[in-house]
Amino acid sequence: MTNAGPENTRSTEMAVQNPKATPGLPAPSALRFTRPSSAKIRSSVLSAAVLTLVVPGLFATVALPAYAVTPFDKSGEEATTELQAIKKSDAQNLSVASAAASFATSRDGFSATTPEELATARAAEAEAAAEAAAAAVAASGPSISDLLANPPYPNFDLASVAAVAQQYQGVPYVFGGATPAGFDCSGFVSYVYAQFGIALPHSVSGIAASGTAIATEAALPGDIVTLPGHNGIYLGNGMFIDAPDYGDVVRIRPIYDSGYYIVRIGI
Repeated sequence: MTNAGPENTRSTEMAVQNPKATPGLPAPSALRFTRPSSAKIRSSVLSAAVLTLVVPGLFATVALPAYAVTPFDKSGEEATTELQAIKKSDAQNLSVASAAASFATSRDGFSATTPEELATARAAEAEAAAEAAAAAVAASGPSISDLLANPPYPNFDLASVAAVAQQYQGVPYVFGGATPAGFDCSGFVSYVYAQFGIALPHSVSGIAASGTAIATEAALPGDIVTLPGHNGIYLGNGMFIDAPDYGDVVRIRPIYDSGYYIVRIGI
């Protein structure tokens, strides 16, 4: 049994503290290692993430012009050749002069109407309207003045008045109208009576004043039915023929107002 003295004890401690001591180098136990803080670890992770996202984006951005010029369905060599051709032909440049020339060329297909041309067109339209009106008058028959000058029925007869009046059924109502092209109420009565050589005013009140009021029981077909603001020609049995109003036509209908009275012409 060996008794360890002080020297043996020190040697043992040194062996424990420095089991792999190498001559000329510091002992491993003498080296200090510092553990990085959590903040530094987070900063390193964040920097790595930013690089991971930004660097591919930079490469993608730089690559965009190539994709924009080079179609995906062409090989690299074809795209490069086409790009060089575009550059040589200067296809992306447009001068102001060429743009102006293009605009001038497209504008040649249009022209403005001069004041003289507009006046001529309006005069032609007015002349055409006058001719159409004259044709309508001619087609509608003679005017009241023509009939009075040469009445087709020189012998006045109430029954004949009623018969002539019914020939104009279907003629449209026209305010102020006094021909078969269009009648208003008093224009219709005046036109019928003019064919017998009897001149009547073109108004309800004027026609009423031109004759004599008689009892309704004594009325005969051909007499004049007078209503408030309206008139027509009596046909018997409470019926009369008149030019009613806008949108309507000359037609036979019942006397619609009990306040009417009868006017007879020629007595």
